[in-house]
Amino acid sequence: MPHRRRTKLHRLLLVLPPDGTRTHVVHLLRQHFPISVTTDIDDVAQVIQEDPTFFDLVLVDDSMGATGVSAVARAIRVAAPTRRVPVVVISNDGTQVPMGTESGVVRFVGGQEQPWEMLVYHINAALFPRERDERASPRVLLRAPAIVAQADDEMLTGEVFNISLGGLFVRTKDRAPLGAQVSIRFPLPSADEPVVVVGEVVRVVEPRASDTGANVVGGVGVRFLAMDRTVRRQIATFVVGRAPSSACSVEPLRVTRDPNLNRTS
Repeated sequence: MPHRRRTKLHRLLLVLPPDGTRTHVVHLLRQHFPISVTTDIDDVAQVIQEDPTFFDLVLVDDSMGATGVSAVARAIRVAAPTRRVPVVVISNDGTQVPMGTESGVVRFVGGQEQPWEMLVYHINAALFPRERDERASPRVLLRAPAIVAQADDEMLTGEVFNISLGGLFVRTKDRAPLGAQVSIRFPLPSADEPVVVVGEVVRVVEPRASDTGANVVGGVGVRFLAMDRTVRRQIATFVVGRAPSSACSVEPLRVTRDPNLNRTS
């Protein structure tokens, strides 16, 4: 089935601590989504009850505690029982994330465990759970020479054509077999030195002529399996920095008991 371009901008509600420690998260997400921000858990329940369709995802900082996360999940279930609104809980420390047993709650641990740029990938995966991982993460063009090493020490040369947070496509004259584990070395604009990633070949494209008569260069699609933490951050910085963005502004969420609630647009 052909991939259909997404046209809807999915609106996020961020529930963050008032001390400003998550400013970097706001700056990151505002490049990709329309967002509203509140520091009060009670605001969430009120807004969701008044308009269950206004937000598509709620992001909660773990400092709000397990009680706060459960309150958000319950408010969504009561106000929108037939609508799926995922909740993403963010933290710097995986041992502190209050997961509980609430359904629809997804964990993201940023900082040393994984770069915060990966949060965009996790949000897309939560919004589009039925899509493949590589479609949850945007692909961006990258024309870079690559050396592909196979388990039998055979070396292939090629060109990285595009890359996402989950994998890349390498144009090659000779192709590694489907399921093969490979190591790929290539330069990245966001890195001072060539990076090395380990992945699995999940797609093999043979060269052919397209319907328009143009030649399609063969190659392999590779899903990332392992890489250095620094390399993961460098790839995330490159991909997120070049992905299409909605560049939406951010204002505090204004909640009143007036029926004509004035929200950010």
